[in-house]
Amino acid sequence: MGIAKDMSGAHSRKRGWWGSHRTRHALTGYLFVFPAVFLNSAFILLPLVMTLWISVHHWPPLGERPFVGMKNYLEIVHDEVFTYSFWFTTKYTLLVTPAIFITAMALALLVDQRLRGVVAFRTIYFIPVVIGFVTAGLIFRWIFSSEI
Repeated sequence: MGIAKDMSGAHSRKRGWWGSHRTRHALTGYLFVFPAVFLNSAFILLPLVMTLWISVHHWPPLGERPFVGMKNYLEIVHDEVFTYSFWFTTKYTLLVTPAIFITAMALALLVDQRLRGVVAFRTIYFIPVVIGFVTAGLIFRWIFSSEI
């Protein structure tokens, strides 16, 4: 790009049909972000909005779908099966999930240590992972073999 003098005598860059450098830079950023925004909208926001829309309507498989407002939510609060499953899920999340996380973290720290017998522990610990990958590899090798 050439440098041109404007009326005040200051040097400025020529502007092409695409605008200034700042405009091109911003447009490039928007073009890089667009796929993520589009995919999030298509696969997260749209289903979320549709779920909310369906939840305030009576939604039979066939026929009309009248608006019922908060009636569905009021009915579910008084349903025994829902309240039982809600509290069970809450207890499970608060009790079991931290226990699993703490156990996993302790095993990960143990695998990372230089202690006596840790090599045997690593071997036993990673054998299920290795067996899965080796089995998948052998199956695909057998499937794609030209000897059949």
